[in-house]
Amino acid sequence: MTPGDFGGRMNNKLKPTEMFVIVPARWANNLISILGATPDVKGLYEATRTEESSYWDRKKEREAKAEAREAAYAAGQTSAGDDAAAKAGLKVSMDWDEDAVAMIAKAPKFVRKFAVGNMEDFAAQNGYDRITADVVKEQMAQAGVSGMGGPDGEGGSKNPLKRLFSRKK
Repeated sequence: MTPGDFGGRMNNKLKPTEMFVIVPARWANNLISILGATPDVKGLYEATRTEESSYWDRKKEREAKAEAREAAYAAGQTSAGDDAAAKAGLKVSMDWDEDAVAMIAKAPKFVRKFAVGNMEDFAAQNGYDRITADVVKEQMAQAGVSGMGGPDGEGGSKNPLKRLFSRKK
């Protein structure tokens, strides 16, 4: 964003590395709330799904299973993974290991629900009955996610900024 006339232009050509947005003054008072707000990842994803998408059927099925698991949790008929998921505030529809729940719980709050859905879809597509830490790492590697014990196994050591700014003893 730029208030000036140099924002992203050189010789009257737009530089793709420096794209800019001009915000009308009447909206300037909302910039802090817009830019500082936590994005609704799940909402953005759902907004791109058509009504005919199989996503909605999977979502309904997963919600029904999650409600059944919550009822079992309330009745005291749960596993350690269900207890860990409840403590982390995660709504799960499959069997999870405590380690796998702990890995997802490390993600930012606004991503967790989306991550659980992606993880359960991945497990179902690959024939896993239970989500373990190894399944989480496999899905993260397939999705190209590093960190949190991801594909590099070292908590994100392949992060170029971390390598660039790390201090070697």
